[in-house]
Amino acid sequence: MRRALVLYAGACLALFLAVFLFAFHTSRGARWDAEILRAATAGRDIPTVQSASEGLIETISIGSLVLLGGGLFVVALLLGRSRAAFGALIVLGGANATTQLLKHTGGHDLFPSGHATVAMSLALAAVIVAPPSWKLLAGLLGAIYAAGVGVSLVIQAAHNPSDVAAGYLMAGGWAGVVGALLPERPSRPRKGSRRAGLAIAGLAVLGFAVAVAVAVVEHPGIVVRVEDRTKLVFALTVLAGLALAVAVGFAAIQAIALRSASTTRS
Repeated sequence: MRRALVLYAGACLALFLAVFLFAFHTSRGARWDAEILRAATAGRDIPTVQSASEGLIETISIGSLVLLGGGLFVVALLLGRSRAAFGALIVLGGANATTQLLKHTGGHDLFPSGHATVAMSLALAAVIVAPPSWKLLAGLLGAIYAAGVGVSLVIQAAHNPSDVAAGYLMAGGWAGVVGALLPERPSRPRKGSRRAGLAIAGLAVLGFAVAVAVAVVEHPGIVVRVEDRTKLVFALTVLAGLALAVAVGFAAIQAIALRSASTTRS
């Protein structure tokens, strides 16, 4: 697991550097960010979408970070998983402190996105705290939340897509490093717990698909905007896919490794 997490962290940090170089050191990257942001600004004629995106962004604050982070810490301690508790705190503190440091010293006030870093670091902290059989579910739900926040930031023209992607990758890099340095101890999963976790994860995916379908039916104008703004939709899809890859990828590495270790011990 340690080697896999080191590779995961390295991939996140390499992609972070690639996003930075593409966005700030190539004319195409700068042009794409600007075009996507203009398309997002021009699409502010769906009030419900604007309201929903504003609401999601407002869930991110210092207070929510402290409250939710503290809650995860307490839950881990109550489960008798002190290593996971401190690992979650290190990911939350390290990722967000690094993002703020880069924003204030790197010459780019919006890069990486602080909101995206908070959302993804909370998702990854939840994965660390979750028991082995529930890690994939925690990663999936966290990815959906982080993706929603990231997409909302672009829709509101608060951040370029590159800012959001960098925030996700910063959190992923810290989670990989912390996971490798503070590996979890394998434990024998309870009978049926893995099956229950997978079942709930499947229901979460189904619920998300239903929510998207209802949104399209209730607001058919969304489909028109999709057809008119292909580049914007492509960027939002890539961001959602990246959020899924970072959160669920981390969860899968931990879950598979811990299950394998438990089987070996038994």
